[in-house]
Amino acid sequence: MRIYTLLRAAELCLSVFCLRGAASPNVTGDLGLINLADNQVCSFRFLFVNQADGSPYVIDRPFDFYLFDFDTGLEEGTLTESVEVCGLDPVRPFDLSDTIYSPFIVSSIEAVDLDFDENGNRCFRFFATQAGSGSNNPEFASDVFLPLFDMTPFTIINVLPILLKLNFVAGLKLGTSCRYAFSWQSLASLTPLSPVS
Repeated sequence: MRIYTLLRAAELCLSVFCLRGAASPNVTGDLGLINLADNQVCSFRFLFVNQADGSPYVIDRPFDFYLFDFDTGLEEGTLTESVEVCGLDPVRPFDLSDTIYSPFIVSSIEAVDLDFDENGNRCFRFFATQAGSGSNNPEFASDVFLPLFDMTPFTIINVLPILLKLNFVAGLKLGTSCRYAFSWQSLASLTPLSPVS
């Protein structure tokens, strides 16, 4: 899975912990990468800190966090990638491709409402429904963050349907957690959520 945040502030450092599995030595690009071996789960937190002194940094404006490349194994419904996230914007927690690029793109990601965490934040699970392999992974932010009609056919066909945009409100600092799973779970055991409007 590839990660990117559209939060441009030179004094910030975004740290993602818990990278497991062997990353390919041929990986290129400027998108962050989480790589797990088969049937593993990785919980991680992203932390915003001041690069000068390491102190927590409070984000003073809303921002978006993008996750790419949600797919399943080539055998139907197996090796399903998923991520669980809490603490999103309560009004518009996330956007899928069919919201962002409507009516041109149909998302292959499904969302499940998981209830609330111990802090009262609404939680979601997002999971893949489309088979894929390393050959369709995005590599550069400059390939994706363009007007739709300036993107290459490769990006439109292979990247946009497996894109997830997480929306966060101002005031976020420490403790935002994600749980990324790559498992043999069958899609039949996951119940999709109705689209968030």
